[in-house]
Parts: sequence; structure tokens; C-alpha cells
Amino acid sequence: MRLANGLSEQRRFEEARYIYNDCLNQFGSEFIIIANLALLEMDCENNSTAIAHFERALSMDTTWFEGWYNLGNMYMEMGPESESDAISCYEKCLVINPSDSDTYNNLAVCLMKSGQLDKAVDCAKMALRLDKDNSLLQINLAELYNQLGDNKKALFFGLKAACKNDPTALMLVATIHKNLHDDEKAESCLKSVCDTCGLHLPAAIRYYSLLVQNGRPSEANQVLLTLIPKYKDAYPDDLLGLYVLEHMTGRSTEGPKEQNKLSVLLENLLLHLSVNNAEQLAHKCLAAEHFAHVTSLKRFLPETHICCSRDDVLDVLDVKTKGLWYLKDPAIQRGQGITIIKTPLDSSVPKFSFSGRMCLQKGIPPLLLEDGRKFGIRMHVFLKFCGPLIQVFMCDDGILTKCANKFSSDETSLQTHITCTSVQRSIPGFNRATVKGPASKLWPDFVSTLPLFIECILATVEAVKFEVRCCPESLFSGQLFGYDFIISEDGTPIFLEANISPQFQDSKNMESLLETVAKPLINGFAQVIISPCQLENSWREIGCVQSREC
Repeated sequence: MRLANGLSEQRRFEEARYIYNDCLNQFGSEFIIIANLALLEMDCENNSTAIAHFERALSMDTTWFEGWYNLGNMYMEMGPESESDAISCYEKCLVINPSDSDTYNNLAVCLMKSGQLDKAVDCAKMALRLDKDNSLLQINLAELYNQLGDNKKALFFGLKAACKNDPTALMLVATIHKNLHDDEKAESCLKSVCDTCGLHLPAAIRYYSLLVQNGRPSEANQVLLTLIPKYKDAYPDDLLGLYVLEHMTGRSTEGPKEQNKLSVLLENLLLHLSVNNAEQLAHKCLAAEHFAHVTSLKRFLPETHICCSRDDVLDVLDVKTKGLWYLKDPAIQRGQGITIIKTPLDSSVPKFSFSGRMCLQKGIPPLLLEDGRKFGIRMHVFLKFCGPLIQVFMCDDGILTKCANKFSSDETSLQTHITCTSVQRSIPGFNRATVKGPASKLWPDFVSTLPLFIECILATVEAVKFEVRCCPESLFSGQLFGYDFIISEDGTPIFLEANISPQFQDSKNMESLLETVAKPLINGFAQVIISPCQLENSWREIGCVQSREC
């Protein structure tokens, strides 16, 4: 055993594994042998074998802290479907050692990823209490408060980490300053990251975007000119991305070449470009106020009320007949800021937390169901700003997500009503591939319904056109949105919300979405920038809206 341990420390894993297995044959299933095998397989990144050994060892000794901790880390790395297992492991760690800051932090991260933000805050605060100068813990707590919409607390903890020039902290603080409409401080944070980190794509693109918004074209262009040689060194094979960078600086008009590999640059452009007042479309309350006055949107929108207090909510619900209502907190993401309320109210007041202005929407009866389940469709929409014009582009295919539970109007569980996979994956045995995929393949009427999606999307842009600052024609600026729809029984898309910078992780990691959505969406974006009049596949220009003069 001692020889095997030494070999493992020297990373001579094959020899160590042979000796451990020989020990198992000689001495039987002893805890120490299986535990060491688990650690060895983890170091070899043989995850499935390591997990099996960890679980076997922990069945022999449930007080093995290192085993629960490492098993939790492995489950967390496996992605969303294993987050509940990771949470369980970390909770067992804290029973054994309730003073371990790393465990509290990892548990907070897992809870945050699964959308359990209030519990995540409690764990993050405990972690920081145990290790008060740890910048990573400060960043995580700042990010949690940012997701909860508490800019004051987010800024407090973000600045504590940023004082050590941590680039992640500076990026987060820049976001918070932008939320607080302090562009000067946001610029300063992003410039600091660009100056000290060599190549940091998200910072460079956000810095460029902010300078464009604020009418400083020469400075914005210099950001890209500084970025190009660094990008060539880091991603020499991303010719598509390099063509786009050259075009954006005005140094090349050559069209993009088709590439199979996902372009790192184009993905970052989609996620980190931003325009002033984009929240008018993405903020549930602000959007609802604009949309209420647009006649052409009426048939695409549920009945909506903006409520500033619990009494406002109860006043609306008190006079309504039987139905379902969705109370949404605009500050909370991933489907977690939603309370479902059934009317008429019984004698008890419904339990829901209230945080600032909230959006109350009436459910749409009857819904179109797929396999008896409610489903939603995400459409990707890009707004490109050219002087006073807003060009509107849409991807041809969408992402369809079904609820795992059968639909029932008598149920008020999130798993029955909210199609977001962050909610659905909490169901035991959840399999993402069975509920999510290309809309064109999962819903037969998708293609024939595209004209209605387009009509609705253009109407939403019309509703906010005077709230968005225009961009000089010589510069490129834009914003990607994820438009979320459900479908009424008559086939009409019902617009729920538009999300800023929607993530691509599922699209890239799921085989069914990689070829149909991720690659066309990300690589096809080059055409939108360089030659939008020659669009092929994936993206299409669906309209142009006149904004205010620059």
C-alpha cells in the first residue's frame, strides 16, 4: 500500500493501480484501498470509475470528508443534471465539518447555478465569514447580489475583490456600474482588464461596445487594433473571427470564409456587445409598460400588470375569475423569480416574496401542448444599429424546451409551468435531451408559424425604438436577445420576455442543437456584420426600424 501511494504521488498511475488492485485481491474490499483507488482515478480523470469507487468507499465510511468533497466536485463538473447530487455531497461535508469555507463556497456556486439564489447567498456569506479576505468568495457573493438585483451590496463585495486587480472582479464591477448608469467607472474597470491581462476577449469587446455607445469611435477602433495581433497569436485557426475583426476596424472588406470550428471571437461578440437601454426590451416591467400601448402587439401578449407592492398584486387577483397568474421578479434569472398563483383566491393569502416592481401576467388558456406538456420556444434576435436605423435579424431555427411534467391548470409547481431547464432539471431522472432540441424538428408547425414570430418581434422593436441610443454609421454596435414564446392553442406565439445575451452552452454541448443552432448562429453571424445583404442559412434580416436621430 505504501509503495502504491508513493507511485500515485509520482503520477505513475498504471503501476499504482496495479498494486491497489493486487491489494484488493489479497485483502478484500477494505475502505483504505478503495478510497485510494478513487483518488487515483480522479487524478487520471476517469470520472465514472472514480465516482463508483468514491460511492463504494463512502458506503463503508460515511464520515470521510475528503470523499464527499471530491465526489461533490466531480458531480458539479458533470453539469446541470448532476447539480442536485453535488449539493447533497457538500451538505454531507458540512455535517462532518461545519467550518470549511471551501465547501460553503462550492455549495453556494451549485445553488446559484441551479437558481436557488437565496440559499446560495446564505452559503456564500458563511464562506466569507470563515475566510473574509478571499477574493473568490467576495466575487461569488457579489455575483449573487447582482443576480438578485441588489446593486449596492453587489458593488460593495465586488469592489473588495477588485482592489486586488482581479480581472473577474473588475468585469463584474463594470457590469454593476453599467447597471447604475455610471459608464465612466465601467469604462475604467474594463480598460484596466484590457491593459493588464493581455488577451481578454469579453473585456475588450465590452470596452469597445461602451466606447461606441458613448460616441468615441477612434478610441473604440484602437481597442480592436490592439486586440488583433493578440488574437492571431491565441487563435491562429479562427480565420472567421479574424476576418470580422479586420472588417470592424475598416482594414478589410473581404467576405468571411466558411469554417466548421465555432468562432471564439464571434461567440464573444454575440454575448458581450451591448447598447444603451437594452433593458427596455429585457426588463420585464419596462418592456410591459412600452408594449401596453402598441396595438399590433395585443394578440401576442398576455394580460399584464406592473405591481409595486403586495397590495397591488392582491387588488388585481381579488377581482379575477378562475385562472393562473405568473408573478415575475425581473431581477432574478433562470426561471427562479416566478411565483404561480391560482385564482380565485381562497381564504388564505398566497405566499410570495415581494421585491420592488414586479410583473404580473395572466396565464393563456388554452395552450398548445406537445405530448401533453407545456413547451416554450427561444428565438435568437440581433438588433444592429446603423445611424438612426435599427436592423432586425433573426435566426431561422429556434430552441424548443418542454416541461418534464404533464400540464395541468390545477398544478402550481414550476416544473409543470416553467419550461426553463434550470427549473426542469430538479426533477429526479431528468434528461435534457428528451425535453430540448431544435424547434424545427420538435414542432411540425414551427416553419409555418415563423411569419407570426417575425410580426411580433418587429412590433416589440417598434415599441422601444426611441429608448435606444443610435450608433454612428461608421461603427458597429448591436445587441443579441433571446426571445421567449409559448404557443396558444390556435397556434399564435405568445411573447413572454426578451433576455439579454442568452447563453449558448446547451446549444454547443447538445448534439441535436450543435449543427442546427450553435454553428449556424455563431459562425453565420459573420455575414450579419460584413455583408448582411448576402445572408445565407441561419440568419435573415426580418425588418428595419427608424429610431431617433443621432
